[in-house]
Order: sequence, then C-alpha cells, then structure tokens
Amino acid sequence: MVQTDNWDELVRSIVDSVLNRIERERPRDEHVVGTLALFTTYVPSPKTANEKLVSLYGEDIECALHEDADFEPFGLEAMRIEDKSDEKLLLQKAASKGRIVLVTPKINLLKRIADGDDDGFIEHVMLRSLLWGRKVCILLDFNTPKFKRGTFFEKIGDVIDSLTSMGIQVAQYDCAGEKEVATLTLVTENEIEQARRDGKNSVVCAADAIVTPLARERAAELNISIDR
Repeated sequence: MVQTDNWDELVRSIVDSVLNRIERERPRDEHVVGTLALFTTYVPSPKTANEKLVSLYGEDIECALHEDADFEPFGLEAMRIEDKSDEKLLLQKAASKGRIVLVTPKINLLKRIADGDDDGFIEHVMLRSLLWGRKVCILLDFNTPKFKRGTFFEKIGDVIDSLTSMGIQVAQYDCAGEKEVATLTLVTENEIEQARRDGKNSVVCAADAIVTPLARERAAELNISIDR
C-alpha cells in the first residue's frame, strides 16, 4: 500500500510540472512602450525641459534621477536611483521601454558613451539600450557649437557627430535667457509717475527718445533717472 505522504508528494510534483509547462508555453507580451528619461545632473530651466520632453516624446514618460540629478518633474512619474537594487530596477525598466532619453548630461559622459565605454552605470544603460534596438535619445540644453578647429567646442561637435552616427538622436531645448527690457521712444510725466508707482528708480528709453520738459522736472523731483 502506497503511503499518503508519498501520494501528496507525487501530486505536488505533477501539479508543479504542469504549471511550469503552462507558464513556459503561455504567450508573452514583450512589446516595449513608453519613454524612460534619465537625469544625472543639474537641469537648467526645468519647466522648459519638462515641456520639451512632453512635446517631443509624449506624456508616457517615466523619469529616473540618478545620484546627483537635480530635477523636479512636472506631472511625470519619477524614481530616484540611490543603490545597486535601484540600478537593477532601472535596467529592467529600460528594457521595457521603447525609448531612452538622457537629459542634459555632462560632456564627459557623452564622450564615454561615444567611445563605447560602459564601465559606468548610465553608460551601460545607454549602450545596452542601443544594442537592444531601442530608440536612444539625448536632450541637450545647448545647440551644437560650430567653432574653430582645435578648441573645446570642436570636441563637443565631434562627440555629438559620433553619437548621431551610432544612431542616437540628439535634440535641444533653449534655456531661459535674460529678459529684454522694453525701451521707450517717448518719455512723458506719465512714464515717470508709473515708475514711481512701480517702485522703480529709473526709466529706460531709446537713445533717440523724446523726453518732455515736464518728465525731466518730475524725474528730478522723484530722484528717478532717465537712462538711454
């Protein structure tokens, strides 16, 4: 007579075998979708960068902030990579995405990627994604410089040329610049009074602007300068 314990063990073995076979033969959906945006350093004009990411790659974006990354995503999912377990998870996420975007990286990081140096983790993610056939992109906070030979700027251009020849797409966004100050072509007492109400101590006007006598008198009384 067969012992009950042996029957139980036999049943468990058969069930495990069947389940394993079903799992192996089950169709798997391994289609990749979405974008993984990698941040490794400071991102200037973060709102503009965020808007550019969405305009270029859609709203299905997940952000990963690695080590010294300084960026606050607006309306996008984000995870911070702080240890080896996080890095393993990030690599898995990269494998599941259709596009990988490296945002405002340091020049030296770009050069290592262009050289095929995957000793660093981010370099490894970018190069491995490229080998996997993913769309690999870099979003820069500057336009590719065109300067004289033998300069640092030429080296940047060479690195970017190498990256694009590898199939990496390079895009740019414009950082915020200095706000232009409107200059007046006619300065009257009204402009001086408006400057007083705004708490300003000067009025900026064009070099050939007309300044009325009353404007000069009121400006002198209020100690407001008229700058050309």
